[in-house]
Amino acid sequence: MADSFFFDLQKQTWRKILETKYSLNTLVVDAKGKASISCAKGIWIIDCFSSERRYWPLLNKTDGSKLNTEISTLLYDKQGGFWLGTLNQGILYDHPERYIFKHIGASYFSGALSGDITVQTFSEDLSGNIYLKCKSGFYRYKPSLINGHTLEKIDVFSIPSAARRKLQSPQMLVDYNINHTAELIDSRGWKWTGTGDGLRLLKPSGKLHMFYTKDGLSNNFIQAILQDSHHNIWITTSYGINKLQIDSLSGNVHFTSFDSNAGTLDGEYTNQAVYESLSGDLYFGGINGFSVLKPGRLLQRKLPFKPVFTNLFLKGEKVELGKNYGDRVILINSAPYVKKIHLNYDQNFLTFQFSALNYQNPSQTFYRYQLAGIDKSWRETFSRKDDGVNGHGVLEISYTNLPHGSYKLRVMASNNNEEWNGPVAELDLTINAPWWRTLPAIICFVILASVLILAAIFAYISHTRKSLERTHREELLLLRIRNLIDQQNVLLAEKENLPATVEERIDALETRAGLNQAESEFLERAMKLVELNIEVTDYSVEQLSRDLNMDRTGLYRKLITLLDKSPSLFIRNVRLEKAAQLILEGKLNISEITEKVGFSSSSYLGKCFFEQYGCRPSEYARKMKNQHH
Repeated sequence: MADSFFFDLQKQTWRKILETKYSLNTLVVDAKGKASISCAKGIWIIDCFSSERRYWPLLNKTDGSKLNTEISTLLYDKQGGFWLGTLNQGILYDHPERYIFKHIGASYFSGALSGDITVQTFSEDLSGNIYLKCKSGFYRYKPSLINGHTLEKIDVFSIPSAARRKLQSPQMLVDYNINHTAELIDSRGWKWTGTGDGLRLLKPSGKLHMFYTKDGLSNNFIQAILQDSHHNIWITTSYGINKLQIDSLSGNVHFTSFDSNAGTLDGEYTNQAVYESLSGDLYFGGINGFSVLKPGRLLQRKLPFKPVFTNLFLKGEKVELGKNYGDRVILINSAPYVKKIHLNYDQNFLTFQFSALNYQNPSQTFYRYQLAGIDKSWRETFSRKDDGVNGHGVLEISYTNLPHGSYKLRVMASNNNEEWNGPVAELDLTINAPWWRTLPAIICFVILASVLILAAIFAYISHTRKSLERTHREELLLLRIRNLIDQQNVLLAEKENLPATVEERIDALETRAGLNQAESEFLERAMKLVELNIEVTDYSVEQLSRDLNMDRTGLYRKLITLLDKSPSLFIRNVRLEKAAQLILEGKLNISEITEKVGFSSSSYLGKCFFEQYGCRPSEYARKMKNQHH
């Protein structure tokens, strides 16, 4: 038997709000008086003032699955986030403004295989029902339903004719290619063109701009571009969704990226699969599901905390608390409580880590930082791995070969790169001078230099005095003449005794060991097997080893011995060679080649191709032509 009570401060009375026959674990209350009580069989949500309560035996996760384990502990943080500690499924986090996109994942598509859930296009009827076309068939989505099965598979002829015609009309661009994947002329008359390697903007003035991940895009492969009824521009990519903002005064372009932390798909979005409904909701189709956004949920609150110093790395090694480095302990306290750092002159290759504690949406974390004494102005970066932020909202700042002196590192964080009005975190840094540049050492050097100068002057005076003595001039002259005669005799004797020069020539022989017939036949058979299955995306090392009647370990050792390559790299290289051959033939576009050689996506093919040949697939044919000329 377990009870929960609430004390009303105004009435000065206690009131029982819950009584159960089983034990309760944790009770927390938010700022609005809503109590959350965890137990072995779910969670209770109770309004302490109205006594209205709801019981959730199972909680929905963002991927559509259910949380069906005991909830051990609860916590509301100062950002309005809700933390749940479970018995055996880790820690979960929820924020009312975090998952702004509704994720309709594979679990919603009943009876469909994972490879068939590729949303290709959307349409709508007059009742607000959304229809979508997938590889596996047609579905109806009812956004008005809050609970229950909102997505159901239907027959194509049950779709209203107008909506059906739109679903069956082709959505891909007529002249679709790797340099023209999407297109939009916005309300300003600006022309946006998506490509497989960035976003291209052509202004009416004729000025051309290109934007990449370094400018804020979540991925360089653009799948679709949409301008909604509020003139906001939305871009889907091979990973993530971007909202494009244009400064009305400067005309500068800013990108706000949304990843799975905001509720978007984990995988790729599909080409041209974007739609704005009559109610203003936005739909983005992709592989294994689609995302839904109600634009009214795009609220941006100021981050409540200043960035926290979390880690220090010295020459790539993490600095541990209380550990000696050289002759000093660098971190006496834990990093968040450190305000000053003292280092030796050779401890000047440093990496600092800061966190903005943006649990609500780590991918929407922007930073600016400045090391006073080194940086002349603020440096800005955002949540990208190649721009100083590790992708989880944690900032990494690196400085190499810092000269000795005193510095102050300042860091700011924001969830909007156009507003920097939050608190500033500061960290004092002192790098001591080497011993030969300290004041005592400089004084010693001055004294030593003075002694040497005085000694040189004394020696010069003494030498001058002796040279002026006339009594020794003749003796010195005779001595020099005798020395010259002796040196001449020595040189003549050495010349007569020189041995004859003997030249020896050594011929270098280079040998090259070739493969025997059995090894050649093995490699030829392995390549044929990969080529026969080259269109099978999931043709793996295990399947190749089974086809060769070998175990995985034996195949690995064999290929390492013969080619110095792992089986997975061997399979990938065969696919890339076939892709290069098809590119030179010029009969297929990159998307078709990607499917022909068994790569999962064009962007992954481009990444591997660049590693193998040093250029993107779209540049390969031109590169080979230039080499032949």
